[in-house]
Amino acid sequence: MHGLVHCAATGVHRPLAELTTRHFDWVFSLNIRSFFEMVKLLMPKFANRASIVAISSQGAVRAVPAYSLIGSSKGALEAFSRHLAAELGLKGIRVNILSPGNVLTDAWKVMPEVKEGSKRPSERRL
Repeated sequence: MHGLVHCAATGVHRPLAELTTRHFDWVFSLNIRSFFEMVKLLMPKFANRASIVAISSQGAVRAVPAYSLIGSSKGALEAFSRHLAAELGLKGIRVNILSPGNVLTDAWKVMPEVKEGSKRPSERRL
């Protein structure tokens, strides 16, 4: 096997006071645990010089209201990927993180700032 792209993502756009442990488990299960499990499962199948790419988001490094679970899960994804790069690089396997800019999809419609008519979160100065 020559590569893996992890691009799964989910999230809950709510203030901290409205978040539950169930929300936390759901977001972290798909956004980081699934990546961990896929890499573990596929490790024996990766060829030398294979490449693993994890898709992150600007929320991993930029604070946005009501984005705490998604952003922190993407931050965990980035940290985990860096550690994998250090470890798997010794085996000839590259691990990279891709963090695209804003892509105006229907996902923007659930952001509280957009619902309220404010600027997109990426344009908001914190």
